[in-house]
Amino acid sequence: MRQKLLLFFITLFLTMIASAQCDIVTPNYYEDFSVIPNECWEEADSGDAESGPMDIGSGSWLAEGFLNNGLSGAYRINLYLANKSDWLFSPEFDLSGGPFQVDFDFGIMAWDSSTTAGTLGSDDTVQLLLTNDGGTTWIPLLTYDENSEVSVEGEHPIIDLTAYSGETVQFGILASEGEVDDIEDVEVFVDNFRVRNLITCFEPIALNANNLNFTSADISWEEQGTATSWNIEYGVAGFTLGTGTMINGVTETMYSVTDLTNNTAYDYYVQSVCGEEYSNFAGPFTFTTTLQTNFDIDCVGDGSLTQDYCYGDGGATDPIILTYTSADGTPLNLTFNSKLHGMS
Repeated sequence: MRQKLLLFFITLFLTMIASAQCDIVTPNYYEDFSVIPNECWEEADSGDAESGPMDIGSGSWLAEGFLNNGLSGAYRINLYLANKSDWLFSPEFDLSGGPFQVDFDFGIMAWDSSTTAGTLGSDDTVQLLLTNDGGTTWIPLLTYDENSEVSVEGEHPIIDLTAYSGETVQFGILASEGEVDDIEDVEVFVDNFRVRNLITCFEPIALNANNLNFTSADISWEEQGTATSWNIEYGVAGFTLGTGTMINGVTETMYSVTDLTNNTAYDYYVQSVCGEEYSNFAGPFTFTTTLQTNFDIDCVGDGSLTQDYCYGDGGATDPIILTYTSADGTPLNLTFNSKLHGMS
């Protein structure tokens, strides 16, 4: 009994030391994990939901691109062998003045894959837990297990913290492999962790672009709330939100953007409209229009025409074919002036 009490107080003391590295945070709070290790987040190499984090200061949570896209910007842990039980835990938060919510990006991928979603082993779990008594007890808020299906695009769980309004809390993410050495070999990802005012109008998710042409693209998104219309803002990649082209009141989760410039990168953002409320803008999502390889020239109406065209070196195996058509059979006189990029 003495040993258990000693172990408990050592664990509680180490948890208090770790969380004391940063001041108690008053929401709204956002962490994108662009820098890992993060000075306000700690790891622990053992401990379960009953004992709390133990062996604080080291662990198997490492930097990786979210869903294996890139090499940094998210926390990731590999679950493969048995008996791993590693924590990632946040600074403390003062939830006075709420209500608040906690939300984050989450994904499970097959080992070293960015295209195949993973499934946890038979007794593997990943939990989001909360302590409101300085680490004495940890309360499960969300649990993923062998029955959880997470898409290849990941998901964005949102947990209402109204029940903890006025309290000081800390969050822990516990990845456990259990005692069974299953064949499942997966990577678990956490990114974009937020504690913020409770939202009733949610941002769109899963932004995408398809059917790219040299002057158009079909952009799409998914609604995670009850919005039935959306606002779009787009512009050349890198534009500042508020300075782009606005499209308001779109009533489908897909929109065809036209009158674009060929071979150009664009960003777009989407906002949900929920009656009198508006979500934050989701994005940016970046897409690039294709090279233009055919031209329709009205020489009768427009006279001579000068066309600037940027193209790559396709070579014999992938040639660039430019097609000019005379609608009435009148011969076309074409003059080409070309230069290498960066050279006259």
